[in-house]
Amino acid sequence: MVNNTLPTISVKHRTRTYGELFADSLRVSLSKDKEFLRILKQTVWQERIQNFQLKNSKNAIIVPYRPTPQHNSHPIKIDWMVHLRDGAFLGMDIYAGYIHNHKTYITTKGHRANIYKSNGKVRSARAAKFAKASRVVKGLSIAGSIISTGISAYEINESLQKGENPETLDVVDLSVGLVGLGSTTLVAVGIISNPIGWGIGLGVTIYGAGRLAYDLFWKEN
Repeated sequence: MVNNTLPTISVKHRTRTYGELFADSLRVSLSKDKEFLRILKQTVWQERIQNFQLKNSKNAIIVPYRPTPQHNSHPIKIDWMVHLRDGAFLGMDIYAGYIHNHKTYITTKGHRANIYKSNGKVRSARAAKFAKASRVVKGLSIAGSIISTGISAYEINESLQKGENPETLDVVDLSVGLVGLGSTTLVAVGIISNPIGWGIGLGVTIYGAGRLAYDLFWKEN
């Protein structure tokens, strides 16, 4: 039961109610009466707490604050990061497969020559630098394909762990990625010829470009 009787304190030998004290506090020098300030502050807070308890006990149910869960605080930013990543992988594939020259180089005399001799060895120390650059470019392209394929496999696994059906595009991404990596491996070991590998690589590149365009312009983010 809340006591509605206003508390009283003695100031300068006079007994006053809380309301009177609060009004008089505007005219009293609080710095000269620390005891008055302490009692007044304590009285105000006690009354506020009592009023709050009384109000909520009669008219309201106190519900703890629970923030609305947000799975993605910055969906646009994250989507663009994904697009930039996929664009970088695609750009590396295009550069490695169709722009970078893996066969010839310019000699110190300004002539174009093959990097490798007929016996498979590099032609010169300068040619060795171009051969190394070619291996680095191819390696980066393969690494990007492995990462993007692994991401598709991870997303499929996450869906299965949740008891959900994987998205069709994730399954297609994984399949295309595995085909591309498989053809690269088969060309490297000599099981299939370069023209066949290039054809498969071109198909994978076209699919990657179409997939990125779909994500950017048609897919609902």
